[in-house]
Amino acid sequence: MNRVGWAKSDLAKTGLIETCGRGTFRISDKGRAALPSLPAQVDRKYFKSHGMGSWKSARTVEATESNPNPMFDLALTPEEQIDETLVELSETLE
Repeated sequence: MNRVGWAKSDLAKTGLIETCGRGTFRISDKGRAALPSLPAQVDRKYFKSHGMGSWKSARTVEATESNPNPMFDLALTPEEQIDETLVELSETLE
């Protein structure tokens, strides 16, 4: 189940499939165009080497650009920093 979930997630991030509804997916136009040139086995290395998909969240990129040291936000209390970190970890895990 996990491997199927990760495969679906990776294919969706690359735009090769699209979600039709809960638990249903279909190949996208981009996927149809890429299908003849795809190797028998694709993985994240293949996608990254061909500029497909992004595995960094937009929130992480924004935080890095706006704060040179994202681990320390002086405007937040330590408890607030812990709460934010827990939320980010949960989002990343999802």
